[in-house]
Amino acid sequence: NEPTTPPTNDPTPPPTNYPTPSPTNYPTPPPIPLALCPVSTTLLGPYFAGYSCLDGLGDSNSGTTEEECNSLGGTWVPYNCQDADSFWKSVGGSSWEHGGFFGPEWERQCCSSEGVLSSTTDI
Repeated sequence: NEPTTPPTNDPTPPPTNYPTPSPTNYPTPPPIPLALCPVSTTLLGPYFAGYSCLDGLGDSNSGTTEEECNSLGGTWVPYNCQDADSFWKSVGGSSWEHGGFFGPEWERQCCSSEGVLSSTTDI
């Protein structure tokens, strides 16, 4: 069995006598804060944050109603501020495509600069 093509040249180039440039250390951009609440505030975890029409069909904070959710075949489920904060972090915080809308809504409902409040009527 004879080879059908001649062997190829060595694919690795020979070493050079010149040093290669060192990698440049570009500054790393600051991380996007993932916490829903600003540092100077407290997350009110068990407080009510809204209703979700499961499977991405809508949210009470964006105007979806329980009736609309039911007509779409969704399930209308209440969620609290801890749920909102966990979801916020899982989707990338303010970098989430809907972060500009939900961030201020949830922050208004779920973050207190007065520490933990005694009831939802304190907000």
